[in-house]
Amino acid sequence: MCLIPHKDGSKCAQYHCLICGKPHNKLLHGDEHPAGVSEPIVGAISASSTEISLSSSQVRRPRVLLSTAIVHINRADGTVLPCRLLLDSGSMSNFISSRLAKELNLDHERTNVSISGIGGNIAGAPSFRTNCLIKSRYEPFEINLEFLVIPRITLPIPESPIDISKWNIPSGIFLADPDFITPKNIDMLIGAELFFNILKGEQISLGPDMPKMNHTMFGWVVGGKIGKTPPKEDENTCVNTCIALDEALKKFWDIEEGFLHPRLNKEERSCEKLFVETTTRDSSGRFIVKLPTNEKLPSLGNSKTTAYKRFLNLEKRLNRDPKLHASYVAFMSEYKKLGHMELASDCPTNLPSYYLPHHCVTNANSSTTKLRVVFDGSAKTSTGISLNDVLMTGPTIQDDLLSIILRFRKYNFVITADITKMYRQVIVQPNDRHLQKVFWRESSAEPIQEFQLKTITYGTTPASFLATRCLQEASDSMKDTYPDAAKAARDTGRRDFCMDDYIGGHDDLNELKRIKEGVIYILKGAGMDLHKWCSNNPKLLEDIPRDKQEAKYIPDSKDICIKALG
Repeated sequence: MCLIPHKDGSKCAQYHCLICGKPHNKLLHGDEHPAGVSEPIVGAISASSTEISLSSSQVRRPRVLLSTAIVHINRADGTVLPCRLLLDSGSMSNFISSRLAKELNLDHERTNVSISGIGGNIAGAPSFRTNCLIKSRYEPFEINLEFLVIPRITLPIPESPIDISKWNIPSGIFLADPDFITPKNIDMLIGAELFFNILKGEQISLGPDMPKMNHTMFGWVVGGKIGKTPPKEDENTCVNTCIALDEALKKFWDIEEGFLHPRLNKEERSCEKLFVETTTRDSSGRFIVKLPTNEKLPSLGNSKTTAYKRFLNLEKRLNRDPKLHASYVAFMSEYKKLGHMELASDCPTNLPSYYLPHHCVTNANSSTTKLRVVFDGSAKTSTGISLNDVLMTGPTIQDDLLSIILRFRKYNFVITADITKMYRQVIVQPNDRHLQKVFWRESSAEPIQEFQLKTITYGTTPASFLATRCLQEASDSMKDTYPDAAKAARDTGRRDFCMDDYIGGHDDLNELKRIKEGVIYILKGAGMDLHKWCSNNPKLLEDIPRDKQEAKYIPDSKDICIKALG
Protein backbone atom coordinates (compact mmCIF):
# COMPACT_ATOMS: atom_id res chain seq x y z
CA MET A 1 0.00 0.00 0.00
CA CYS A 2 1.40 3.36 -1.06
CA LEU A 3 0.85 6.54 0.95
CA ILE A 4 1.18 8.83 -2.12
CA PRO A 5 -2.18 9.83 -3.66
CA HIS A 6 -3.07 7.54 -6.59
CA LYS A 7 -6.18 6.58 -8.41
CA ASP A 8 -5.29 3.01 -7.53
CA GLY A 9 -2.69 2.87 -4.74
CA SER A 10 -2.50 -0.94 -4.91
CA LYS A 11 -0.83 -0.80 -8.39
CA CYS A 12 1.95 1.62 -7.41
CA ALA A 13 5.31 0.26 -8.57
CA GLN A 14 7.42 3.20 -7.45
CA TYR A 15 7.83 2.48 -3.76
CA HIS A 16 8.46 -0.76 -1.86
CA CYS A 17 9.19 -1.47 1.79
CA LEU A 18 12.90 -0.90 2.56
CA ILE A 19 12.80 -3.66 5.21
CA CYS A 20 11.07 -6.57 3.50
CA GLY A 21 10.73 -5.40 -0.11
CA LYS A 22 6.99 -5.95 -0.24
CA PRO A 23 4.64 -3.43 -1.89
CA HIS A 24 3.86 -1.21 1.11
CA ASN A 25 5.37 1.83 2.80
CA LYS A 26 8.04 1.01 5.40
CA LEU A 27 6.00 2.90 8.02
CA LEU A 28 3.41 0.13 7.73
CA HIS A 29 5.93 -2.67 8.22
CA GLY A 30 5.53 -4.76 11.35
CA ASP A 31 7.11 -8.03 12.57
CA GLU A 32 4.82 -10.88 11.64
CA HIS A 33 5.98 -13.09 14.49
CA PRO A 34 7.23 -11.10 17.54
CA ALA A 35 9.47 -13.15 19.83
CA GLY A 36 7.70 -14.81 22.73
CA VAL A 37 4.19 -13.88 21.54
CA SER A 38 2.01 -16.01 19.34
CA GLU A 39 0.36 -14.52 16.27
CA PRO A 40 -2.96 -12.88 17.17
CA ILE A 41 -6.03 -14.69 15.98
CA VAL A 42 -8.45 -12.11 14.65
CA GLY A 43 -11.94 -12.80 13.43
CA ALA A 44 -14.56 -10.37 12.20
CA ILE A 45 -18.20 -11.15 11.60
CA SER A 46 -19.61 -8.14 9.82
CA ALA A 47 -23.16 -9.42 9.95
CA SER A 48 -23.35 -8.94 13.71
CA SER A 49 -20.69 -6.19 13.96
CA THR A 50 -18.58 -8.28 16.33
CA GLU A 51 -14.78 -8.15 16.61
CA ILE A 52 -12.85 -10.71 18.63
CA SER A 53 -9.11 -10.63 19.38
CA LEU A 54 -7.20 -13.39 21.17
CA SER A 55 -3.50 -13.37 22.12
CA SER A 56 -1.26 -15.47 24.33
CA SER A 57 2.32 -15.45 25.60
CA GLN A 58 4.47 -18.05 27.31
CA VAL A 59 6.63 -17.28 30.36
CA ARG A 60 8.79 -19.26 32.75
CA ARG A 61 9.29 -18.48 36.42
CA PRO A 62 11.01 -20.17 39.38
CA ARG A 63 9.00 -22.96 40.96
CA VAL A 64 8.94 -23.72 44.70
CA LEU A 65 7.47 -26.74 46.47
CA LEU A 66 5.88 -26.10 49.88
CA SER A 67 6.14 -28.73 52.61
CA THR A 68 2.96 -30.69 53.39
CA ALA A 69 2.14 -33.57 55.73
CA ILE A 70 -0.74 -35.94 56.47
CA VAL A 71 -1.83 -36.16 60.13
CA HIS A 72 -4.64 -38.01 61.91
CA ILE A 73 -7.56 -36.36 63.73
CA ASN A 74 -10.30 -38.19 65.65
CA ARG A 75 -13.93 -37.56 64.70
CA ALA A 76 -16.65 -37.31 67.35
CA ASP A 77 -17.64 -40.93 66.69
CA GLY A 78 -14.07 -42.14 67.30
CA THR A 79 -13.12 -42.80 63.68
CA VAL A 80 -9.85 -41.40 62.33
CA LEU A 81 -9.84 -38.66 59.69
CA PRO A 82 -6.60 -38.08 57.71
CA CYS A 83 -5.97 -34.36 57.13
CA ARG A 84 -3.47 -32.60 54.89
CA LEU A 85 -1.62 -29.69 56.47
CA LEU A 86 0.86 -27.09 55.27
CA LEU A 87 3.99 -26.33 57.33
CA ASP A 88 4.71 -22.58 57.35
CA SER A 89 7.49 -21.17 59.54
CA GLY A 90 6.45 -17.64 58.53
CA SER A 91 3.03 -17.76 60.15
CA MET A 92 2.40 -16.58 63.71
CA SER A 93 -0.90 -18.50 63.93
CA ASN A 94 -2.33 -21.89 63.07
CA PHE A 95 -5.34 -22.12 60.74
CA ILE A 96 -8.07 -24.65 59.99
CA SER A 97 -10.61 -24.53 57.18
CA SER A 98 -14.23 -23.94 58.17
CA ARG A 99 -15.17 -27.06 56.17
CA LEU A 100 -12.95 -29.30 58.30
CA ALA A 101 -13.96 -27.61 61.57
CA LYS A 102 -17.61 -28.21 60.71
CA GLU A 103 -16.99 -31.85 59.74
CA LEU A 104 -15.19 -32.47 63.03
CA ASN A 105 -17.93 -30.60 64.94
CA LEU A 106 -15.31 -28.75 66.97
CA ASP A 107 -16.32 -26.49 69.84
CA HIS A 108 -15.42 -22.89 69.03
CA GLU A 109 -15.54 -19.41 70.48
CA ARG A 110 -15.66 -15.96 68.93
CA THR A 111 -12.50 -13.96 68.32
CA ASN A 112 -11.76 -10.51 66.94
CA VAL A 113 -8.22 -10.94 65.62
CA SER A 114 -7.24 -9.86 62.11
CA ILE A 115 -4.77 -11.42 59.66
CA SER A 116 -2.19 -9.21 57.95
CA GLY A 117 -0.23 -10.35 54.92
CA ILE A 118 2.39 -8.98 52.52
CA GLY A 119 2.68 -5.19 52.72
CA GLY A 120 0.75 -5.11 55.98
CA ASN A 121 -2.55 -5.50 54.16
CA ILE A 122 -5.40 -7.02 56.16
CA ALA A 123 -6.08 -10.42 54.60
CA GLY A 124 -9.12 -11.31 56.67
CA ALA A 125 -10.67 -11.40 60.12
CA PRO A 126 -11.58 -14.88 61.42
CA SER A 127 -14.78 -14.96 63.47
CA PHE A 128 -13.93 -18.06 65.50
CA ARG A 129 -11.07 -19.93 67.13
CA THR A 130 -11.01 -23.59 68.14
CA ASN A 131 -8.74 -26.28 69.55
CA CYS A 132 -7.89 -29.57 67.88
CA LEU A 133 -5.72 -32.57 68.73
CA ILE A 134 -3.50 -33.72 65.84
CA LYS A 135 -1.62 -37.03 65.81
CA SER A 136 1.41 -38.16 63.82
CA ARG A 137 1.16 -41.20 61.54
CA TYR A 138 4.91 -41.70 61.89
CA GLU A 139 5.52 -42.00 65.62
CA PRO A 140 3.60 -41.66 68.93
CA PHE A 141 3.42 -37.88 68.86
CA GLU A 142 0.29 -35.80 69.40
CA ILE A 143 -0.38 -32.18 70.35
CA ASN A 144 -3.40 -29.99 71.03
CA LEU A 145 -3.18 -26.67 69.17
CA GLU A 146 -5.33 -23.56 68.90
CA PHE A 147 -6.51 -22.76 65.36
CA LEU A 148 -8.17 -19.76 63.75
CA VAL A 149 -11.11 -20.82 61.57
CA ILE A 150 -11.11 -19.35 58.03
CA PRO A 151 -13.13 -20.26 54.91
CA ARG A 152 -10.13 -21.46 52.89
CA ILE A 153 -6.42 -21.61 53.66
CA THR A 154 -4.91 -21.64 50.17
CA LEU A 155 -5.32 -22.97 46.66
CA PRO A 156 -4.46 -26.64 46.05
CA ILE A 157 -0.76 -27.41 46.60
CA PRO A 158 1.31 -27.89 44.48
CA GLU A 159 -0.20 -25.73 41.73
CA SER A 160 0.36 -28.47 39.14
CA PRO A 161 1.52 -32.13 39.16
CA ILE A 162 5.28 -32.69 39.61
CA ASP A 163 7.37 -35.23 37.72
CA ILE A 164 9.79 -36.88 40.17
CA SER A 165 10.94 -39.69 37.88
CA LYS A 166 14.48 -38.23 37.89
CA TRP A 167 14.56 -37.45 41.60
CA ASN A 168 16.82 -39.61 43.71
CA ILE A 169 14.58 -40.04 46.77
CA PRO A 170 16.11 -42.61 49.14
CA SER A 171 14.13 -45.80 49.50
CA GLY A 172 12.76 -46.97 52.82
CA ILE A 173 11.99 -43.54 54.27
CA PHE A 174 8.56 -42.53 55.60
CA LEU A 175 7.15 -39.57 53.67
CA ALA A 176 4.98 -37.23 55.74
CA ASP A 177 2.82 -36.72 52.63
CA PRO A 178 3.15 -39.73 50.31
CA ASP A 179 1.31 -37.88 47.53
CA PHE A 180 3.06 -34.51 47.83
CA ILE A 181 3.44 -34.28 44.03
CA THR A 182 -0.33 -34.13 43.36
CA PRO A 183 -2.34 -30.89 43.73
CA LYS A 184 -4.74 -31.31 46.67
CA ASN A 185 -6.60 -29.10 49.11
CA ILE A 186 -5.04 -27.97 52.39
CA ASP A 187 -7.08 -28.58 55.57
CA MET A 188 -4.74 -26.97 58.11
CA LEU A 189 -1.76 -24.65 58.34
CA ILE A 190 0.79 -25.11 61.14
CA GLY A 191 2.80 -21.97 61.94
CA ALA A 192 6.04 -21.18 63.77
CA GLU A 193 4.49 -22.15 67.13
CA LEU A 194 5.10 -25.82 66.30
CA PHE A 195 7.20 -25.77 63.14
CA PHE A 196 10.66 -25.69 64.73
CA ASN A 197 9.68 -28.12 67.51
CA ILE A 198 8.88 -30.93 65.08
CA LEU A 199 12.19 -30.73 63.17
CA LYS A 200 14.58 -33.59 64.00
CA GLY A 201 17.66 -31.92 62.45
CA GLU A 202 18.31 -34.40 59.62
CA GLN A 203 18.26 -33.09 56.04
CA ILE A 204 18.75 -34.71 52.63
CA SER A 205 19.59 -32.67 49.50
CA LEU A 206 18.27 -34.02 46.22
CA GLY A 207 20.79 -32.00 44.16
CA PRO A 208 21.30 -28.53 42.64
CA ASP A 209 18.06 -26.65 41.92
CA MET A 210 16.27 -29.47 43.69
CA PRO A 211 14.26 -29.48 46.93
CA LYS A 212 15.49 -30.56 50.34
CA MET A 213 14.04 -33.31 52.52
CA ASN A 214 13.73 -32.59 56.26
CA HIS A 215 13.08 -35.16 58.98
CA THR A 216 10.12 -34.21 61.23
CA MET A 217 7.82 -35.75 63.83
CA PHE A 218 5.35 -36.35 60.99
CA GLY A 219 7.90 -38.08 58.73
CA TRP A 220 10.09 -36.70 55.94
CA VAL A 221 8.75 -33.52 54.33
CA VAL A 222 9.87 -32.24 50.93
CA GLY A 223 10.22 -28.54 50.11
CA GLY A 224 12.26 -25.97 48.23
CA LYS A 225 13.13 -24.89 44.71
CA ILE A 226 12.42 -27.37 41.91
CA GLY A 227 13.66 -25.46 38.85
CA LYS A 228 11.53 -23.56 36.39
CA THR A 229 7.84 -24.03 35.82
CA PRO A 230 6.71 -25.51 32.52
CA PRO A 231 5.88 -22.77 29.97
CA LYS A 232 2.70 -21.18 31.19
CA GLU A 233 0.36 -19.48 28.78
CA ASP A 234 -0.90 -16.05 29.80
CA GLU A 235 -4.01 -15.47 27.75
CA ASN A 236 -5.74 -12.22 26.88
CA THR A 237 -9.17 -12.08 25.30
CA CYS A 238 -10.74 -8.91 23.97
CA VAL A 239 -14.28 -8.83 22.64
CA ASN A 240 -15.95 -5.81 21.09
CA THR A 241 -19.59 -6.42 20.31
CA CYS A 242 -22.26 -4.14 18.94
CA ILE A 243 -25.72 -5.61 19.40
CA ALA A 244 -29.25 -4.32 19.39
CA LEU A 245 -30.40 -2.35 22.46
CA ASP A 246 -33.27 -4.69 23.28
CA GLU A 247 -30.93 -7.69 23.29
CA ALA A 248 -28.52 -5.90 25.63
CA LEU A 249 -31.37 -4.95 27.94
CA LYS A 250 -32.60 -8.55 28.00
CA LYS A 251 -29.12 -9.76 28.95
CA PHE A 252 -28.97 -7.15 31.74
CA TRP A 253 -32.24 -8.36 33.23
CA ASP A 254 -31.08 -11.99 32.99
CA ILE A 255 -28.00 -11.07 35.02
CA GLU A 256 -30.09 -9.15 37.56
CA GLU A 257 -32.46 -12.10 37.90
CA GLY A 258 -29.50 -14.28 38.86
CA PHE A 259 -28.80 -12.06 41.87
CA LEU A 260 -32.45 -11.93 42.87
CA HIS A 261 -32.77 -15.72 42.88
CA PRO A 262 -29.43 -17.27 43.93
CA ARG A 263 -28.82 -20.90 43.16
CA LEU A 264 -29.44 -23.45 45.86
CA ASN A 265 -26.51 -25.42 47.24
CA LYS A 266 -26.48 -29.22 47.41
CA GLU A 267 -28.02 -29.43 50.90
CA GLU A 268 -30.73 -26.91 50.05
CA ARG A 269 -31.62 -28.85 46.90
CA SER A 270 -31.84 -32.07 48.93
CA CYS A 271 -34.08 -30.36 51.48
CA GLU A 272 -36.40 -28.99 48.78
CA LYS A 273 -36.53 -32.37 47.02
CA LEU A 274 -37.44 -34.15 50.26
CA PHE A 275 -40.21 -31.65 50.96
CA VAL A 276 -41.73 -32.06 47.50
CA GLU A 277 -41.58 -35.87 47.60
CA THR A 278 -42.78 -36.51 51.17
CA THR A 279 -45.09 -33.65 52.22
CA THR A 280 -48.80 -34.48 52.48
CA ARG A 281 -51.93 -32.87 53.99
CA ASP A 282 -54.50 -34.28 56.39
CA SER A 283 -58.29 -34.06 56.07
CA SER A 284 -58.34 -30.56 57.59
CA GLY A 285 -55.77 -29.24 55.12
CA ARG A 286 -52.85 -29.09 57.56
CA PHE A 287 -49.43 -29.99 56.18
CA ILE A 288 -47.60 -33.13 57.33
CA VAL A 289 -43.84 -32.88 56.80
CA LYS A 290 -40.77 -35.06 57.25
CA LEU A 291 -37.79 -33.76 59.22
CA PRO A 292 -34.87 -33.32 56.76
CA THR A 293 -32.02 -35.34 58.28
CA ASN A 294 -28.49 -35.61 56.90
CA GLU A 295 -25.82 -38.31 56.86
CA LYS A 296 -24.82 -37.59 60.49
CA LEU A 297 -28.03 -39.08 61.91
CA PRO A 298 -26.42 -42.46 62.84
CA SER A 299 -23.85 -40.53 64.94
CA LEU A 300 -26.54 -39.09 67.23
CA GLY A 301 -25.67 -40.24 70.74
CA ASN A 302 -27.47 -40.43 74.08
CA SER A 303 -29.42 -37.28 74.99
CA LYS A 304 -31.71 -38.68 77.66
CA THR A 305 -29.39 -38.13 80.61
CA THR A 306 -28.69 -34.48 79.83
CA ALA A 307 -32.36 -33.68 79.14
CA TYR A 308 -33.41 -35.40 82.38
CA LYS A 309 -30.92 -33.43 84.50
CA ARG A 310 -31.89 -30.15 82.85
CA PHE A 311 -35.57 -30.86 83.50
CA LEU A 312 -34.89 -31.42 87.21
CA ASN A 313 -32.97 -28.13 87.35
CA LEU A 314 -35.84 -26.38 85.56
CA GLU A 315 -38.32 -27.84 88.01
CA LYS A 316 -36.32 -26.51 90.97
CA ARG A 317 -36.42 -23.04 89.43
CA LEU A 318 -40.18 -23.25 88.82
CA ASN A 319 -40.84 -24.43 92.38
CA ARG A 320 -39.09 -21.31 93.70
CA ASP A 321 -41.39 -19.05 91.65
CA PRO A 322 -45.09 -20.08 91.90
CA LYS A 323 -46.22 -17.47 89.35
CA LEU A 324 -43.66 -18.63 86.79
CA HIS A 325 -44.57 -22.25 87.54
CA ALA A 326 -48.26 -21.57 86.90
CA SER A 327 -47.49 -19.87 83.57
CA TYR A 328 -45.23 -22.75 82.50
CA VAL A 329 -47.86 -25.36 83.41
CA ALA A 330 -50.52 -23.36 81.52
CA PHE A 331 -48.34 -23.27 78.41
CA MET A 332 -47.60 -27.00 78.45
CA SER A 333 -51.22 -27.86 79.28
CA GLU A 334 -52.35 -25.90 76.23
CA TYR A 335 -49.71 -27.75 74.20
CA LYS A 336 -51.34 -31.06 75.18
CA LYS A 337 -54.91 -29.78 74.88
CA LEU A 338 -54.36 -28.60 71.31
CA GLY A 339 -52.92 -32.00 70.40
CA HIS A 340 -49.45 -30.63 69.70
CA MET A 341 -47.75 -33.25 71.89
CA GLU A 342 -48.56 -36.79 72.95
CA LEU A 343 -47.22 -39.49 75.23
CA ALA A 344 -44.10 -40.94 73.64
CA SER A 345 -44.36 -44.27 71.90
CA ASP A 346 -41.60 -46.86 71.87
CA CYS A 347 -38.89 -46.00 69.37
CA PRO A 348 -37.57 -48.78 67.07
CA THR A 349 -34.20 -49.91 68.36
CA ASN A 350 -32.53 -49.27 65.00
CA LEU A 351 -33.51 -45.58 65.05
CA PRO A 352 -31.81 -42.94 67.22
CA SER A 353 -34.04 -40.80 69.43
CA TYR A 354 -33.48 -37.34 70.85
CA TYR A 355 -34.71 -35.69 74.05
CA LEU A 356 -35.17 -31.93 73.80
CA PRO A 357 -34.27 -29.93 76.93
CA HIS A 358 -36.60 -26.96 77.39
CA HIS A 359 -36.79 -23.68 79.27
CA CYS A 360 -38.91 -20.52 79.14
CA VAL A 361 -38.51 -16.97 77.89
CA THR A 362 -40.83 -14.21 79.09
CA ASN A 363 -42.00 -11.05 77.37
CA ALA A 364 -44.07 -8.75 79.58
CA ASN A 365 -44.77 -6.42 76.62
CA SER A 366 -46.45 -9.09 74.49
CA SER A 367 -50.18 -8.60 74.00
CA THR A 368 -50.79 -12.35 73.71
CA THR A 369 -48.02 -14.68 74.93
CA LYS A 370 -46.27 -13.52 78.11
CA LEU A 371 -44.34 -16.79 78.47
CA ARG A 372 -43.05 -19.08 75.75
CA VAL A 373 -41.41 -22.48 76.20
CA VAL A 374 -38.32 -22.88 74.01
CA PHE A 375 -36.88 -26.28 73.06
CA ASP A 376 -33.10 -26.66 72.77
CA GLY A 377 -32.26 -28.60 69.62
CA SER A 378 -28.57 -27.66 69.94
CA ALA A 379 -27.95 -29.58 73.17
CA LYS A 380 -25.08 -32.03 72.60
CA THR A 381 -25.48 -35.78 72.98
CA SER A 382 -22.86 -38.20 74.32
CA THR A 383 -21.10 -38.17 70.92
CA GLY A 384 -20.92 -34.38 70.75
CA ILE A 385 -23.61 -34.33 68.04
CA SER A 386 -26.88 -32.45 68.59
CA LEU A 387 -30.26 -32.77 66.89
CA ASN A 388 -29.59 -29.61 64.89
CA ASP A 389 -26.33 -31.12 63.65
CA VAL A 390 -28.22 -33.98 61.98
CA LEU A 391 -30.94 -31.77 60.46
CA MET A 392 -30.65 -29.79 57.22
CA THR A 393 -31.42 -26.06 57.33
CA GLY A 394 -33.13 -25.69 53.96
CA PRO A 395 -33.18 -22.66 51.64
CA THR A 396 -34.55 -19.22 52.53
CA ILE A 397 -38.04 -18.78 51.07
CA GLN A 398 -38.92 -15.24 52.11
CA ASP A 399 -37.25 -11.96 51.20
CA ASP A 400 -34.67 -10.49 53.55
CA LEU A 401 -35.86 -8.33 56.43
CA LEU A 402 -34.41 -5.08 55.06
CA SER A 403 -36.28 -5.41 51.74
CA ILE A 404 -39.55 -6.15 53.55
CA ILE A 405 -39.22 -3.11 55.83
CA LEU A 406 -38.20 -0.75 53.02
CA ARG A 407 -41.22 -1.77 50.94
CA PHE A 408 -43.51 -1.42 53.96
CA ARG A 409 -42.38 2.17 54.57
CA LYS A 410 -43.22 3.40 51.07
CA TYR A 411 -46.90 2.30 50.92
CA ASN A 412 -49.80 4.72 51.48
CA PHE A 413 -51.85 1.99 53.17
CA VAL A 414 -50.29 -0.71 55.36
CA ILE A 415 -51.54 -3.68 57.33
CA THR A 416 -49.95 -6.15 59.76
CA ALA A 417 -50.97 -9.44 61.33
CA ASP A 418 -49.49 -12.56 62.89
CA ILE A 419 -50.08 -16.26 62.18
CA THR A 420 -51.33 -17.91 65.36
CA LYS A 421 -48.79 -20.51 66.53
CA MET A 422 -47.45 -20.85 62.99
CA TYR A 423 -44.92 -23.63 63.63
CA ARG A 424 -47.43 -25.69 65.56
CA GLN A 425 -49.86 -25.70 62.63
CA VAL A 426 -47.47 -27.95 60.66
CA ILE A 427 -47.51 -31.63 61.69
CA VAL A 428 -44.39 -33.82 61.81
CA GLN A 429 -44.69 -37.32 60.37
CA PRO A 430 -45.20 -39.92 63.16
CA ASN A 431 -42.01 -41.84 62.31
CA ASP A 432 -39.92 -38.68 62.96
CA ARG A 433 -41.42 -37.73 66.32
CA HIS A 434 -38.91 -39.88 68.23
CA LEU A 435 -36.45 -37.04 67.49
CA GLN A 436 -38.65 -34.60 69.45
CA LYS A 437 -39.09 -36.20 72.89
CA VAL A 438 -39.42 -34.14 76.08
CA PHE A 439 -39.71 -34.77 79.82
CA TRP A 440 -42.67 -33.18 81.62
CA ARG A 441 -44.89 -33.30 84.69
CA GLU A 442 -47.05 -30.59 86.17
CA SER A 443 -46.05 -31.27 89.77
CA SER A 444 -43.00 -32.78 91.43
CA ALA A 445 -45.42 -35.11 93.22
CA GLU A 446 -46.26 -36.78 89.90
CA PRO A 447 -44.06 -39.24 88.00
CA ILE A 448 -42.01 -37.76 85.17
CA GLN A 449 -43.49 -38.67 81.79
CA GLU A 450 -42.01 -38.79 78.31
CA PHE A 451 -43.87 -36.91 75.59
CA GLN A 452 -43.12 -36.38 71.92
CA LEU A 453 -43.91 -33.20 70.01
CA LYS A 454 -46.24 -33.70 67.05
CA THR A 455 -45.52 -30.43 65.22
CA ILE A 456 -42.42 -28.66 63.95
CA THR A 457 -40.58 -27.15 66.87
CA TYR A 458 -39.16 -23.70 67.50
CA GLY A 459 -35.45 -24.17 68.24
CA THR A 460 -34.76 -26.80 65.56
CA THR A 461 -32.73 -25.99 62.44
CA PRO A 462 -35.28 -26.67 59.66
CA ALA A 463 -38.33 -25.20 61.45
CA SER A 464 -38.14 -21.89 59.58
CA PHE A 465 -37.82 -23.53 56.16
CA LEU A 466 -40.60 -26.06 56.75
CA ALA A 467 -43.07 -23.44 57.99
CA THR A 468 -42.39 -20.87 55.26
CA ARG A 469 -42.27 -23.54 52.56
CA CYS A 470 -45.74 -24.68 53.66
CA LEU A 471 -46.95 -21.09 53.21
CA GLN A 472 -45.68 -21.18 49.64
CA GLU A 473 -47.15 -24.62 48.99
CA ALA A 474 -50.53 -23.53 50.35
CA SER A 475 -50.81 -20.83 47.68
CA ASP A 476 -49.37 -23.01 44.89
CA SER A 477 -51.94 -25.73 45.55
CA MET A 478 -54.79 -23.26 44.93
CA LYS A 479 -53.44 -21.54 41.81
CA ASP A 480 -55.75 -23.46 39.45
CA THR A 481 -58.92 -23.18 41.56
CA TYR A 482 -58.50 -19.62 42.85
CA PRO A 483 -55.70 -18.08 40.74
CA ASP A 484 -56.12 -14.48 41.96
CA ALA A 485 -56.14 -15.42 45.65
CA ALA A 486 -53.28 -17.89 45.15
CA LYS A 487 -51.12 -15.31 43.37
CA ALA A 488 -51.80 -12.70 46.03
CA ALA A 489 -50.96 -15.18 48.80
CA ARG A 490 -47.79 -16.45 47.10
CA ASP A 491 -46.44 -12.97 46.33
CA THR A 492 -47.36 -11.78 49.80
CA GLY A 493 -45.86 -14.88 51.45
CA ARG A 494 -42.47 -14.21 49.86
CA ARG A 495 -42.44 -10.40 49.88
CA ASP A 496 -44.48 -9.37 52.92
CA PHE A 497 -44.00 -12.15 55.49
CA CYS A 498 -41.11 -12.21 57.95
CA MET A 499 -41.49 -15.68 59.44
CA ASP A 500 -45.02 -15.59 60.93
CA ASP A 501 -45.41 -11.79 60.78
CA TYR A 502 -47.45 -10.33 57.91
CA ILE A 503 -46.25 -6.79 57.15
CA GLY A 504 -47.64 -5.60 53.83
CA GLY A 505 -49.24 -2.71 52.06
CA HIS A 506 -50.32 -1.06 48.81
CA ASP A 507 -50.96 2.41 47.43
CA ASP A 508 -54.50 1.39 46.44
CA LEU A 509 -56.89 0.72 49.33
CA ASN A 510 -59.20 -1.61 47.38
CA GLU A 511 -56.26 -3.63 46.04
CA LEU A 512 -54.90 -4.10 49.55
CA LYS A 513 -58.34 -5.32 50.67
CA ARG A 514 -58.28 -7.89 47.87
CA ILE A 515 -54.78 -9.05 48.83
CA LYS A 516 -55.80 -9.34 52.49
CA GLU A 517 -58.84 -11.49 51.63
CA GLY A 518 -56.73 -13.77 49.41
CA VAL A 519 -54.13 -14.30 52.13
CA ILE A 520 -56.78 -15.07 54.76
CA TYR A 521 -58.54 -17.56 52.46
CA ILE A 522 -55.41 -19.47 51.42
CA LEU A 523 -53.94 -19.72 54.94
CA LYS A 524 -57.25 -20.82 56.43
CA GLY A 525 -57.23 -23.78 54.05
CA ALA A 526 -53.88 -24.84 55.56
CA GLY A 527 -55.17 -24.57 59.14
CA MET A 528 -53.41 -21.25 59.75
CA ASP A 529 -55.27 -18.35 61.34
CA LEU A 530 -54.19 -14.69 61.34
CA HIS A 531 -54.65 -12.52 64.42
CA LYS A 532 -53.25 -9.30 65.97
CA TRP A 533 -54.45 -7.34 62.92
CA CYS A 534 -53.47 -3.69 62.73
CA SER A 535 -53.56 -0.98 60.03
CA ASN A 536 -53.13 2.74 59.43
CA ASN A 537 -56.62 2.79 57.86
CA PRO A 538 -59.65 1.51 59.84
CA LYS A 539 -61.48 0.52 56.63
CA LEU A 540 -59.05 -2.38 56.20
CA LEU A 541 -60.17 -3.87 59.53
CA GLU A 542 -63.93 -3.43 59.20
CA ASP A 543 -64.48 -7.16 58.58
CA ILE A 544 -61.94 -8.32 61.20
CA PRO A 545 -63.48 -9.32 64.59
CA ARG A 546 -62.25 -7.18 67.47
CA ASP A 547 -60.73 -10.18 69.26
CA LYS A 548 -58.60 -10.82 66.16
CA GLN A 549 -57.22 -7.28 66.17
CA GLU A 550 -54.13 -6.08 68.01
CA ALA A 551 -55.16 -5.49 71.63
CA LYS A 552 -53.35 -2.14 71.74
CA TYR A 553 -54.89 -0.96 68.46
CA ILE A 554 -57.14 2.12 68.75
CA PRO A 555 -58.51 3.45 65.41
CA ASP A 556 -57.39 7.00 64.50
CA SER A 557 -55.17 7.22 67.59
CA LYS A 558 -51.91 9.11 67.03
CA ASP A 559 -50.50 8.58 70.51
CA ILE A 560 -49.94 4.83 70.41
CA CYS A 561 -46.95 2.93 69.02
CA ILE A 562 -47.43 -0.67 67.90
CA LYS A 563 -44.55 -2.93 66.87
CA ALA A 564 -44.86 -4.26 63.33
CA LEU A 565 -42.52 -7.24 63.90
CA GLY A 566 -41.98 -9.58 66.82
